[in-house]
Amino acid sequence: MMEKRQVLIVGACCLMFVCISASGGTIPYYGTDFSTNPGWTTDQSENYVWRKTEELYHVVIKNEAPAYQPNRFFGKILPEPLSSGSFELQWDVRMESCGWSAGISFGVFDSHLLGAGLDDPKGTQSITTDFAIGDLGRVMALTVAGPAGRSTKIHSGAGDFWEFDKWYTNILSYDKVGDKVDFKFLERETGKIIWDPDPLSVAGGDFTRELIFLGGSRYGMGDTGYDGTNRGAEFVGDIDNVYLTPEPATVLLLGLGGLVLRRRRR
Repeated sequence: MMEKRQVLIVGACCLMFVCISASGGTIPYYGTDFSTNPGWTTDQSENYVWRKTEELYHVVIKNEAPAYQPNRFFGKILPEPLSSGSFELQWDVRMESCGWSAGISFGVFDSHLLGAGLDDPKGTQSITTDFAIGDLGRVMALTVAGPAGRSTKIHSGAGDFWEFDKWYTNILSYDKVGDKVDFKFLERETGKIIWDPDPLSVAGGDFTRELIFLGGSRYGMGDTGYDGTNRGAEFVGDIDNVYLTPEPATVLLLGLGGLVLRRRRR
């Protein structure tokens, strides 16, 4: 009897969420643990691959690109824009190898994710994290690109704070009311917080473009003439358990449903 009651409660929560989504009052929920093919879009299918046996998304990001255009990208086109409200994005990442000046970026973007409008003087609007290896070792950056410019926080100068072949969880939250972006970086298995920077403001206040792409993007460097990178360097790693939830309106509705929908640990 208790199990049946729990099922009814979860079902009711999911039904309420579907009704609110259908009315256009919130952001659709998106989540994948990669147990099935997520059908993500990419312009380099040989480097960005869903691995069925491991149930994860494998990425190989090379600094040397055949051309500056098109941009290298992978990800999901969302059914509704994120700029319509607050949200939380959570995902897991594992770094397998990374050369100097190589790295991986992941987050939410406007149309620039697909290489569109790269010459636009207003620039990209996005919220992204970036794992890379630079002169200071293994570093990480949180960048918020708003309508009036960029703001960035970098974790560096304190040694190699992330390790290879280890799973980490990223939690990125956008508060539309306060135009603030909060971020937490944790060890997946222990839940230990590795980095919890102060929130970043959206330069210009609120996003004026639709944040409609979820994924990663790095521009080609092979044909730009820029000498500040190792053109032969590459990043190899994995992404798992990607979940996007609306905040805060439907969080209560998803609370119980989240017990079913939430990521699995391996």
